[in-house]
This record gives sequence, structure tokens and C-alpha cells, in this order.
Amino acid sequence: MGEFPLNQRLRLFARSLHDRVMLRLRCSHRFSRWLLRVRVPDSVTAGLWDYTTLLFKKALRRHASPGLLVWDLGCGSIAVLAQIAARCAPKGIVASDLDPDCVASARNAVAEFEWPIEVIESDLGERITGAFDLVLFNAPYLPLSRPDRLSSLPGFHEPERYTRRFGGGADGLDTIRRLFRDPVTRSRLAPGGKLLLGFNRFYLPQELVERDAADTGLCVVDRVSAVGNPSLVIVLREVP
Repeated sequence: MGEFPLNQRLRLFARSLHDRVMLRLRCSHRFSRWLLRVRVPDSVTAGLWDYTTLLFKKALRRHASPGLLVWDLGCGSIAVLAQIAARCAPKGIVASDLDPDCVASARNAVAEFEWPIEVIESDLGERITGAFDLVLFNAPYLPLSRPDRLSSLPGFHEPERYTRRFGGGADGLDTIRRLFRDPVTRSRLAPGGKLLLGFNRFYLPQELVERDAADTGLCVVDRVSAVGNPSLVIVLREVP
């Protein structure tokens, strides 16, 4: 880091310290169970939640209600959003992920949950049937062409891991663009349904996401944020 100015080195150090502290909290089973009230199998040791997850908890209190059909797209290893949504007494919940290891782990996580959550291995909308009132997507958004933003992340120099689980392409928007433009996935949003899309604004500018949504016929009906939280959940609907 000697080639960077002192103030930039200090910012990088602070960011690295912050990320390492957050990683310890995110990997703590006890803390995660207390914070989110979810079931975490002992076999899961990777990060269990992030800043965006906390905002989804707030967004679901605002937008979820009994009797809705919910799809947790990209559910990860414990289907955390599906577990949180289950407390809103929905009509049914589907959780999906492209990674077969995550799917197996998520099935284990929800096996003893009081609400039946179906976990499916799927790339976006493939193998998913029906239409959902709420679609939840904590998107992979890391811009892989921006090492200045990512270098402090523990494990960033494992490119396969970050590309597969967290990477959003060069600018961070690749998977989100696919979601917006994939006709099969878009057809899974029921008439009047809401897409809750979460991302971290430190890595992905809000205006880029909202502009791309507007270009594909989606309008923002709500924004869920919190003081001190760099993430944002935008609530989208099809333009009438």
C-alpha cells in the first residue's frame, strides 16, 4: 500500500478493519440466530447475512402480508430471506439458488422450520413455476473490475469464489440485467406483484440500477434504507 497517499491508506485500513469485524459477526451462528431469528445449521460456516439482509427484514415488515406467494431468488446457504418472510404468514414460499451446495444447505436449514419452504436448484426463473406476489433478490453486485473497492474484502483474491457467489460482472450489474431482461423470470412476477431488489451502494451506484430498471419497464414504488447502512432495497413493479 506504500504507493497510495496516506489518507487513502488510512481509508483502506479502516475499510479492511470494518470488513473483518463484519465478517466475524456474519459468520457467528449465535449472533445470526439472535439478530435474524433464523435457523442456521452448524455445518454452515460462510457469511450468513449482510447489510442488505438487514434492510430486507425492514422491507418485509412494510410489504409482506398474510396470503402472499413469495419467491426468495438466490437464497444462499440458509434461505435467510425465505425464513424471515415465513413469519409474515404467506400463502407459500419458494427459495431457489443456482449453486447445488447452497440448495442442499438451504434444504437442511428449513427442514425443521414451522412453515414449509420449497427449495429448488434454479438459474433465475428456470424450473420455477407459478407467479409470485413478492420476489426477493439480494443480488450479487460486486464490480469485479474495481479492485480499489474490493481489495479490502477478506478472501477477495479467491476470484472463483467471488465470481460464482458474489460477482456481478465488470460493473456489478450483470446478474441484475439478466433478471430485468429474462422473460421467463419476469413472467414469475404476478400482476401487481413487487420485486424487492437489494444491493450495497458502496459497490453499485443506485442510479445505475434504477435507470436499468426503468429501461426494462419497471418503476420504483418504494426505497427502503436505514441510517448507517450502505445498502438499499428498491421495490419495483411493472409499469402499468
